[in-house]
Amino acid sequence: MAGLPATAGSSSAAVRLPPLAAGFDYGTPFGNHVVDIECGNSGLSKACGSWKGKISVVQRDKQVVPADQGGCNRKTC
Repeated sequence: MAGLPATAGSSSAAVRLPPLAAGFDYGTPFGNHVVDIECGNSGLSKACGSWKGKISVVQRDKQVVPADQGGCNRKTC
């Protein structure tokens, strides 16, 4: 796992997790402080089916376009 820089105002660094593994509950070691970011519809659908209500799941465009500009894609379940 590669650590990412801490965000402003955060006391802990974000952690990049490996792809979701069947049977592994990321919420246990991280206290449900987990966000799964998907880029495609199939990934969002799969993640929502497995993790909805347990962790945060969001779909974003790969370029992370601001919400007020065209091309922004942000969906949740």
